[in-house]
Amino acid sequence: MPCFSSSSVRFVAGLQELKQNETLGMIVGAQTWGSCSYQAGTPDIFSYGAHGIETLFSLMGTG
Repeated sequence: MPCFSSSSVRFVAGLQELKQNETLGMIVGAQTWGSCSYQAGTPDIFSYGAHGIETLFSLMGTG
């Protein structure tokens, strides 16, 4: 069964402004975080972890 997860964080104005800021040059690294904490019975970053990862992919791309 297919499973899909995403976050609307990629559309936050501040993140879009950061990506389009030409004075910064090319973004070559990033550190992101989200409101994910360990919960017994919930594997890895299943719930809120998607927000931090979505931010990272938005800044750095999928490669």
